Amino acid sequence: MLLKRGAEAEIHLTEFLGREAIAKSRVPKTYRNKRIDDVLRKNRTKSEARLMSEVKKYGVSTPVIYDVSVDECMIVMQYINGERVKDVLNSVSEKKRKKICYMIGESVGKMHTNNVIHGDLTTSNMILLNDKIFFIDFGLGEKNSEIEAKGVDLHVMMEGFEGAHSEVDAFGYVLDSYKLYDKKGMAVKRMHEISERGRYA
Repeated sequence: MLLKRGAEAEIHLTEFLGREAIAKSRVPKTYRNKRIDDVLRKNRTKSEARLMSEVKKYGVSTPVIYDVSVDECMIVMQYINGERVKDVLNSVSEKKRKKICYMIGESVGKMHTNNVIHGDLTTSNMILLNDKIFFIDFGLGEKNSEIEAKGVDLHVMMEGFEGAHSEVDAFGYVLDSYKLYDKKGMAVKRMHEISERGRYA
């Protein structure tokens, strides 16, 4: 069953060995040269699967990967039957919201400490289940140790919070937790610099 059709991929609810699962397939782009498109889709499929598995070692929750077909540009993974953080963050109590935001900041801090850039840190890509935050959609992710990349990752998240959660105190709590990992404050400083660049561009 098709759950979502995005610009880069289709998300289907399926089964894997009797368990509910998600199949993420990268669809061909007809406007691109076929050979280039095949290489890009295969590389992004491999990269996403690798990053999702890697961050688990750092204590970040992601769906379990059941199968990867590079030729079909498809990842079959655990179905996380929870709620998108985007859908619940504005309506929970202040105490609960603070806890959720602290967990988000902690997880992003762990990723950045290990030079993993998520690439699309919106609350649509965070699922709350059993008091854990699961991160999904690493399709734009990469390994990158540069402060600029981490600042951009944070800036994308900040803009997402400002757009979807501007009516509540939230992103400040995320940063409070993240700063425990950004000990020199360089990534947060770069995030603010990027924001200023956009303001005067």
